[in-house]
Amino acid sequence: MAEDDDQFRRRLYGTFIAEAKTHIDGIPSLLDKLKHGEGDGDALTELLRKIHSLKGAAGSVDQNQVELLCQSLEQVLRMVMRGERKIDADFFDLFEQGLALLESGLTTAAGGGKFMISLEFLSSVRKLT
Repeated sequence: MAEDDDQFRRRLYGTFIAEAKTHIDGIPSLLDKLKHGEGDGDALTELLRKIHSLKGAAGSVDQNQVELLCQSLEQVLRMVMRGERKIDADFFDLFEQGLALLESGLTTAAGGGKFMISLEFLSSVRKLT
């Protein structure tokens, strides 16, 4: 029975990594649309959906640091959508920093390593919220 549980967890984790990469791959084009003012509302909604889905998937496989990173990005996105924060250079810096962390962190996690959020990222989040 324990083997079945381990096998299930490995499959679930493999699915998480594949799904996470799909979500992450779509983020740069959404950020590019926002930089050029193309479909701001649609791009924000799609970006929020990708980040939210990634957060939920991370939670299901105990990737708490990925979940926290996504939660932080989600918080900033919701502030923008409520008109409490503007899309500016700091916004793009934060999302590019978060995206780089996710890309490198998932590569590390896929290899069995531990994903960790940098203090620099957390400081950037505090600056924006």
